[in-house]
Amino acid sequence: MEKLTEIQRYEADFFDTRLRDAIARDPQFGVSRISPRDLLHSIAEDPVFLDLLGNIQGKTVLDLCCGLGKSSVVWALRGARKVVGIDLSSLALDIARRNALLNQVADRIEFQKMPAEDLDFPDESFDVIVGIDALHHTDLSLCLHEIFRVLCKGGQGVFIETTALNPVMMWARRYLAGHFGILRCQNQTEHPLTRRDFELMAEMFSRVRRVGTALLFELRRLPPLSSWELRLHRWDQSLFHALPWLRALSYYQAVQVVK
Repeated sequence: MEKLTEIQRYEADFFDTRLRDAIARDPQFGVSRISPRDLLHSIAEDPVFLDLLGNIQGKTVLDLCCGLGKSSVVWALRGARKVVGIDLSSLALDIARRNALLNQVADRIEFQKMPAEDLDFPDESFDVIVGIDALHHTDLSLCLHEIFRVLCKGGQGVFIETTALNPVMMWARRYLAGHFGILRCQNQTEHPLTRRDFELMAEMFSRVRRVGTALLFELRRLPPLSSWELRLHRWDQSLFHALPWLRALSYYQAVQVVK
């Protein structure tokens, strides 16, 4: 693997530290039986994401920032011919390999420690590239160029990403997260995608589509509403049905790019 940048080393250390603490409490942390219909992110994002992804039967899939390998296992169980999962966290990759073995798909999954900005694969190696909370942890320009390079002609990338398109959400992220009992999930280097980031995608790919997935749903981060996920999701669906333009202001968006 190529030498990591300072930011990439920070990302690797950040997630390795979190996992080291979790494994100390539970040696089996993150290892589980996985169903091909398992939710990959949350109830709000998963259906939209899978709709954009479509049928991956018989395809080669690259799973960016694969973490504990749950998504990679799901792609294999859903019929992908070969899945390669990459991540910067060595501990995450160890758990991912255990998940592949436990779920009997290790013969079709390969895990490698590798930055998304410097993919060690030949041109046009993959039919599909997926990423769940991946792109906003990368140097996006470099990452998109690598995605374009290793995608087969006509291939697609499908991602679930945080965005900076809603000023109210960004204010809350900046000033409320980490206070008043609201969990702060982000680290110091991640950056929700901006309008300019989506313009960059449009300059590189033949087609770009994004679908907002969660608006009121983000209120689940407030301690009194933490158990309201299903209710907030239903309210979002009603809101989007009545006012479709509100999808564009979602903090989370499912994004599809086609080479």
